[in-house]
Amino acid sequence: MTNSLLGRAAWGVACAVLLLAPMGAGAQQDDAATERLWRVVPSFGAFIYDEASALEDAPFFGGELSFPVSEFISLGTSITFARPEVDGQQFPYALFQVANDSLVLFEVGQQVTQLSYAALASVGSDFGRVRVYGQGGIGGWTVFMDPQSQTSLAKIGGEDNMSGILIPVGAGVVFDVGSRAGIRLDVRDEIYTDFDRERLNPVEPRFFNDCTDHDQQLTVCFPELNPTPTEASSTLHNIRLTLGFEFTPGG
Repeated sequence: MTNSLLGRAAWGVACAVLLLAPMGAGAQQDDAATERLWRVVPSFGAFIYDEASALEDAPFFGGELSFPVSEFISLGTSITFARPEVDGQQFPYALFQVANDSLVLFEVGQQVTQLSYAALASVGSDFGRVRVYGQGGIGGWTVFMDPQSQTSLAKIGGEDNMSGILIPVGAGVVFDVGSRAGIRLDVRDEIYTDFDRERLNPVEPRFFNDCTDHDQQLTVCFPELNPTPTEASSTLHNIRLTLGFEFTPGG
């Protein structure tokens, strides 16, 4: 079901670009209209992840392409990449027996790759050389697990990625630094759905330090030593802080 929804979201992004490109091409009525035809926004910033995610805050880089459809409204697409670390304190310790009388406890974790993409709609207004806007849209997110972490502990049936629907909502300002360029600052709540943080744990449940079905013939375990996780949630609210350079390519 999730893959089907992601497919429709991706198709919507593609359709938006295809529909808006001819619309932009027909807008070349004068030089001013040509300058507003479309804008590219390379950007970077930081994600402040929801505490329920088990993801530690991380920098990101990405970009956005937008097309004005009126004086106040723009439509576009965006893509973002980040490399957050998984917080091992959200999972039970792993427990391994390395000899007849020796046990090893360790905190689990891995570094993952996060990809998010969306179709966006912006509504804004100019105040002199400053443009203020609100923005929303729909798209998808994917988290790719670290292949080495997933295989080093032999997680049987472990998946190499997980995905869900992304709903970005935010606002920002653009400071013009010329007729074809500007500096953009914005804040978004990137809402993830269908998130299952247990899939970020690269360790087999049979190796958990929780005195359950270890299948290791263990005679002792130490659940009282496990960290106390935050409450899990399938819906996350991740704050994205962005600095971008907005410009119109061309002559």
